[in-house]
Amino acid sequence: MKKKYYIVFLLISEIFLTGLKGQSLDQTFQLAQTETRMGQYELAISLFQRVLFFSDGPYRDKSFLALAECYSHVKESGKALMFYDLAYDNARSDSLANEILFKKAALKLLEGRFMQALSDLFSITPISHSDSLRLNLYLASSYFGIKNFELARSYFHGCIPPADSSSKKQIDVLFQRNEKYHRLNPKAAKIMSIVVPGSGQLYSGHIKEGLNSLLLTGGLAWLTFNTMIRLSYLDAMVSVFPWFYRYYSGGLSNAGELANERIREHESEIYHALLELITRANQ
Repeated sequence: MKKKYYIVFLLISEIFLTGLKGQSLDQTFQLAQTETRMGQYELAISLFQRVLFFSDGPYRDKSFLALAECYSHVKESGKALMFYDLAYDNARSDSLANEILFKKAALKLLEGRFMQALSDLFSITPISHSDSLRLNLYLASSYFGIKNFELARSYFHGCIPPADSSSKKQIDVLFQRNEKYHRLNPKAAKIMSIVVPGSGQLYSGHIKEGLNSLLLTGGLAWLTFNTMIRLSYLDAMVSVFPWFYRYYSGGLSNAGELANERIREHESEIYHALLELITRANQ
């Protein structure tokens, strides 16, 4: 008889404790979501981790994705990607799996990891028009990032409604401008500055820097030569030439860097113009 009562007591206790546990998990999960909405990501992370520790059901799967997004907000991309992978492995629908892959790719695109983003994007099978449009945009951005502009152009075309030929022509014009900017050659800029200081900067469109380099190194060259005539070769090499060489060699390096900088500036302008065009075309 005592044994029977003991078994009944254990069963009732288990049911009671399970109810408390479920209630506690639900409250903790809701609180974590609230903290996330308020931007308290560190606190939300600790709460979602507590849910993970006690749960092996639906709360666990939701917590994987929530933790990934929290870590993304606090700029811990390594942990964010780890939890995105866990969320993807436990995704219960194709639409959720696609959404997780998009989020992973977006995180990598923001960090400039374009090839890695492509590996996630290739795993996506669109199941809606929205998915197809988003995939084309992400692929276009990835290929633009690795400077495969032909593929980037084709995927940007895929972001435009089929009947909108005007927007597609505008995309072509933007890529023609981008090709023109890429004719700038940083090596050529350095060689030009070897021959005539400042000419490499002028070549890349940095007028102020080019004139400054030309006047400064030209003045120091004249001063070096004048010192050699008025005093001696040794005096010129010791007192003036080190300053001339410093600014001359610095100008060579600066010419190549400024050419690269100008190319990046133009790329950024073209990319943002493409995004604005796609936004208008899909409104």
